[in-house]
Formats: sequence, C-alpha cells, structure tokens
Amino acid sequence: MGSPEIPKIGKTPERQEQIASPAELAWKNIEAQVAARLRELFNEVHDTRRYEENEQGARIEKLQNNEKVFFTKVVAGVEEARQQHEQVTVLFDVDETLAKHVYKSDNTSRTFLRPSAVPLMEFLKNTYQSNLGLFTSRGGLEKQLENAELLAALKPYMDTSLLFSTRDYPLFGSDSIEFGKNLLRDFGGEHGIVDDALVDPDPFNRPGAMGDIDKLQCLKLIREKLPEGAVVIVDDMVYPEILSRKNGLYGVSLNWMKGDSGVFHL
Repeated sequence: MGSPEIPKIGKTPERQEQIASPAELAWKNIEAQVAARLRELFNEVHDTRRYEENEQGARIEKLQNNEKVFFTKVVAGVEEARQQHEQVTVLFDVDETLAKHVYKSDNTSRTFLRPSAVPLMEFLKNTYQSNLGLFTSRGGLEKQLENAELLAALKPYMDTSLLFSTRDYPLFGSDSIEFGKNLLRDFGGEHGIVDDALVDPDPFNRPGAMGDIDKLQCLKLIREKLPEGAVVIVDDMVYPEILSRKNGLYGVSLNWMKGDSGVFHL
C-alpha cells in the first residue's frame, strides 16, 4: 500500500483571490483624489441649492463611477497595445472625452478637465512611457494648451508633434449612408485602418455620424504620418470600436450612445 498523498499547501482554486488588473490597481491609487476634485467641479458648475443632499450625492457617485470606467478602459487599452508594441502613442479626443466646455449664466465659458485626466496622463507616461497627444475637432490646440481656462493643465504631458485637429485636414465629405456602404472599400482591407471582421454587415449599422466620418478620414492620413508602433485612439464616438489592431490601431470608444460608457458629464 502506497504512502498517503500529502495535500499541497496553498490556496485551492475556489479560495484564490481574484488578482486586480493594472487598471484597477492604478484606479485605487487615485480614487480619493478624483472623488474630491469631482465634488469641487460639481459645486463650481452647478447651483447646488437646487439639489437635495441625497440627490446631489447620487449624481456625484454616478459621475465618479463614470471616471472609473473611463480611466480603467484607457489603461486596459494601452496595456493591450503595450503587450504587442514597444512604442505606444495615445491620441485623445477632447470634448466629452477629456473635458467639458461649460457656458455660464454670466456669459462666460470655461473648459473643465475631468478629474481623472491628469492622473491618467501621469500614469501612462510613468508606467508605459507612452507618447500622448490630441485628436479633436477643436482648432488652435497649441494656443489652447497655453490657456489656463482651456487645456493648459494637459500641456506638461503633451507631445506638440501629436496635436491633430480635423480642422487642419482636407475632408472629402460624405453622405452618412454612402460612407457606411463604402467603409470597407475606403478604410478596410489587409492594410486598412478598420478591421473588416468588426464592421457590421449591414451598412446602416456602421459608424456614420459626422464625427465618425471626419475622424476616420483624418485618421487614415495620421496613420501615414505615424507608421511605427501602436496608436491608441480614445474618443466618445463609435469608430474606435472597429479599428484594426492587426495594423497597430487600438480603439477605446466611450460611445456616447451607451450608458456608463465613460463619457465625461458634469
């Protein structure tokens, strides 16, 4: 009769704790900082006398969850790109992605950065040595990065050679239905910027909003300028969902049409 089997020391699969992802661990480190800043922003933008305390708390809690969704989505997207590419460039949309431009009752306006934006930039720089830039419909980006009422807080993290505005590119124009029908012809294929397998067979279900059309047309030209390494696109439009990872384009879509997507609200 053989010796009894000695039980192995350690946790059984049932008892193993789930290991947090890099995105979740990074979020834990900034969560309190983001919550405090979010409350400040909410009080600055809204007349809090209009809200009951419990209603205000619920709105802030929802906004904070949206910050977590945004932060962890972006980090996960960059983490995926970094596993396949040594060099990773991250291009952010501005409005409803990194910031919100608010018009006030006294006829003034200001761009408010989401509270997780700067901590995210710091994390991407320090952890992945990412090159960071902007890809937006806003014009005059270099001037905006100098303006404290606009985007100046982002300036220390931005590579000024990576500031792309759709206003600086010749757009070919397209009817949304025509654009959808020709999406694979114009942007797909073996070396295209979209992944044919991710494009809905029904042209009417493909990205077709003006923002999607403008951004895809520009991105095709931008990719020619940035042929090396991976490019991660972060935007509140739909088009990042169909970008071709095989060809080094990784999309983080906050898709404004979906709830709890990470789109920046205040």
